[in-house]
Amino acid sequence: MLEVRFASVKEEYDAISTLNTLNRKAFLPQELIRSQGFVTWAYPLDLLEKMAAFAPSVICTDGSTLAGYALTAPLECSVVHPELAQLLEKMKVVQYRGQPLAAYRHYIMGQLCVAEEYRGKGIVEMMYQFHRQQFYPQYEMMVLTISTANTRSVRVHERIGFEEVHLFEDHHGAWKAYVWDWRQS
Repeated sequence: MLEVRFASVKEEYDAISTLNTLNRKAFLPQELIRSQGFVTWAYPLDLLEKMAAFAPSVICTDGSTLAGYALTAPLECSVVHPELAQLLEKMKVVQYRGQPLAAYRHYIMGQLCVAEEYRGKGIVEMMYQFHRQQFYPQYEMMVLTISTANTRSVRVHERIGFEEVHLFEDHHGAWKAYVWDWRQS
């Protein structure tokens, strides 16, 4: 039975790190990248533990098996997360509804990943609803970026209701920035 909750122990963060490695673009064949998607940033255990000090991340489990994760990355995490710090620099120019994104209470979805055998079972939606239940109204919205090459992820997020607000490039390639405005839905 699938259960969505906060990660709370080292073993869960260890499982997140393992799932992250198994799904990183650098380690996947091109056909799998095209059909199933991928993750880009590396999340070793020490980084996940540092991030957990700022906010817990969300996991979906099937008994003792990790089915997926959705990493919570408040802006303050940038002091321990170099990739996030670089992203936030790029995001300073982003406008949303006529105001700088910084004018809104938001956090970053550090990364989302669902194990291959659990894809297509609604786990993304379950984890995002849990995020919204736990973090709204403290935050008004969730912000994330998706590689333009990750067409599966783009489709899923647009279907959920994420709104594209910016396009940019970095050392990993081209990215779309999205907002999920919880005040609107």
